[in-house]
Amino acid sequence: MKLDMRSVIILLLLGLYSLAFSQDKELLRKQFDFAQETKGYLEGFDKSSGQNDFEYHSLRRDISESLLTRTTDGRMAIEWQTQTVPDNFKDKNASFIWLAAMDLTDKSNYFDMFIDGVKRFEIVSGTKTEWEMETNDGGKLEFLMFSKDQHGDAHGYML
Repeated sequence: MKLDMRSVIILLLLGLYSLAFSQDKELLRKQFDFAQETKGYLEGFDKSSGQNDFEYHSLRRDISESLLTRTTDGRMAIEWQTQTVPDNFKDKNASFIWLAAMDLTDKSNYFDMFIDGVKRFEIVSGTKTEWEMETNDGGKLEFLMFSKDQHGDAHGYML
């Protein structure tokens, strides 16, 4: 069978469309599963209460408000408040979710995360796009990437 250039281009475009559709379908499945898993989570970001407010793109087109920190000398801290746990909340533990972006790097940079003034987690930068850590008393911090931006930064959610 002999194909002309137009047929080759159409076949290539169909192949690319199929690949893109397959990737979109997988992303939609991941997002749907994630939404089901996080039902009942509280909003992990309500308002900034510190400094280093920044405008940046995110997974959601309706959100560009962000906070920016870097691992430098410790003076570039960010601070925010979560949604208040409702008075009628009945579960033993509350879970929070918020948008997050992280630089993927081979360097090991350290971030200390404090909750209510107590150091709870030490986040070490790296190349992993999904990770979780736990504290001895049952605290858990998790990051899940859903996309990379033009800079190679991982965009996703912290839980």
